[in-house]
Amino acid sequence: METEHANQFTDLPGDFDDIVRRARVRADAFTHVMISALIDEGLTEDQAGSVAAHCLLDEAYGVAFIGALLGGRTPDPEKFLDAARGAVARLDDKKTVAEFERLKAEGEVEQ
Repeated sequence: METEHANQFTDLPGDFDDIVRRARVRADAFTHVMISALIDEGLTEDQAGSVAAHCLLDEAYGVAFIGALLGGRTPDPEKFLDAARGAVARLDDKKTVAEFERLKAEGEVEQ
C-alpha cells in the first residue's frame, strides 16, 4: 500500500516543489478573494476565516480545491459556495450544541 501511494508521484509534470509553490500562490490568492467576498457579504473577519477553514477541511471540497490548484486551474467558486454553506451549517450546529450544553449546565434546560 505504501509503495502504491509513493508511486503516484513519479509521473509529475515538472518539479514537485515548483508545482506546490505555484499552487500555494494560487491558493492564497483564491482564498483571500473568497474571504474578502464573505466579508463583503457581512461576515466578520473571524467568521469568514472560520468558514474558509471549514471549507478546506471538507474532504470533497478540499480534494477538488487542491486538485484544481495542482492542475493549474482556478478552483470552482460554486464548489466553494456549496462548501461554505455546509461549513456555516456545521458551525451553527456546533454553536447550537454548545449553547444547549451551557444552558443545561446552568439548569435552564431539564436534563
